[in-house]
Amino acid sequence: MQAEELQKLYKEQDQILATIFDSKYGSDQEYRLEREHDFTCEKQQRISAAKARWQAARLLVQHAHSQLGYAVQRWDYICRIPAVNSQMRYGIATEVRNYLIAASTNLRNSQGYLKGIDFPYCKTDEVSTLERATNNIYGDMATTERHQHAMNVFRSTFQRSHALLQWFDVVIDKTIDRDLLMAIEELFAKKRELRIERVRLIREKLVELFGAEEAAAAGLDEADLQLDEDGNLTDARRLQEQLSKVNEEELKKQLENVKIVQPEKVQQSKEQEAAVEAAAAAADGDSKSADADEKAPKVEAVPLKELAPPPSEDQLFGDIDSIKKQYEIDMEEFQRAQDVNRARVEQGLQEKLAARKSRKARKMAQQEQTEKLLEESASA
Repeated sequence: MQAEELQKLYKEQDQILATIFDSKYGSDQEYRLEREHDFTCEKQQRISAAKARWQAARLLVQHAHSQLGYAVQRWDYICRIPAVNSQMRYGIATEVRNYLIAASTNLRNSQGYLKGIDFPYCKTDEVSTLERATNNIYGDMATTERHQHAMNVFRSTFQRSHALLQWFDVVIDKTIDRDLLMAIEELFAKKRELRIERVRLIREKLVELFGAEEAAAAGLDEADLQLDEDGNLTDARRLQEQLSKVNEEELKKQLENVKIVQPEKVQQSKEQEAAVEAAAAAADGDSKSADADEKAPKVEAVPLKELAPPPSEDQLFGDIDSIKKQYEIDMEEFQRAQDVNRARVEQGLQEKLAARKSRKARKMAQQEQTEKLLEESASA
C-alpha cells in the first residue's frame, strides 16, 4: 500500500512539473540532478531488494537449523530405547527422517533465493551427504557404530547450520544494512538538491509570468532555496520513515511468500508416545532423562574473526556499476543533444543576422539609386 501511494505521488509530481515547464526540463541542471536522483534511487531499491532476499533465505535456514536440532535430539533418544521395542524405535526413526528431509529441503530452497552466492557452510555437497544419511536411517539404527556415524553427520550439519545463521546475520547487519543506510542518506541528499533547483525554477517562472511581488506572495522567496538544519533533519527523518515503511511492506510480502517445508507428522497414539518416554527413562536409569528431547543441543558459536567473509558487492546487489555507466551515457547523449541545439540556435542567429545585413544593404542600395535618379531628374 505504501509503495502504491508513493508511486501515485511521483506521478502527480511529474504531471505538475510537465504543466509548469511545458513537458520540458526547466534547466540542464534539473535534468542532471534528476538523473543522479534516479541512479541513487535505483541503487537504494536494489539494496532493499537484496535485503528482502537475504531475509527470506535466512528464514529458511533458521527453520532448517531448528529441524536439525530436533532431529539430533530424537536420534540420540533412539539409543536409549531397548532393541525389543522395535516399533517405538522405528517410529522415532521415521520422525527423525521426516525432520531431516524438511531441513534438507529448506537448506536447498534457501539457495534458490540467493543465486550466485556460495554458502560457506551447509554447501550443496554437505546437504547431499545429509540426504544420503537420511536415506540410510533405518539401517543406521541397527548398530551402535552406524548410529554414531549417522549422528556425526546430523550433528555436524546442525552445527554448520548454526554457523550459516551467524554468517547471514553478519552479512545482513554489517554489510547490507550499512550500505542501505548510506544509500538512503545519498538519496535524501539528491532529493534535496533536486527540490532546491525546482523551487528556484518555479520561482523564476512565476517572476516571468506575474512579477516578483506575485512570486513572493506565493511563498517562494530566497528562504525556500536554503533549508535550515532543523528542516534538513525533519525531511531526512520523514524520508527515512517513508522508505522504511515501503521496505518493511515489501519485506513482509516477501516473507509471507516464503514456502517453509514442515516435517510430515508421524501418527502415534498417546499410549505409544508415553511408552517411548517411559522406555527411554528406564533405559537411562533416570526419570529426568525423559525430558532430554526438550533440551536443545549445545552448539558453539563461531568466533567472528573465524567466520567466512561476506560476499562481494556485485554478488550481493548485482552490477551497480552498470547503472552508473548508463547514467554517464545518458548524460553524454544529453550534452551532445544540447550542444547540437545550441549550434542550431547559433546558426539560426547567424543566418538571421546575415539576412538582416543583406536586407539593409539592399535597402541602402535602393535608397542610393533613388537619390541618384532624383538628382538626375532635377538637373534635367
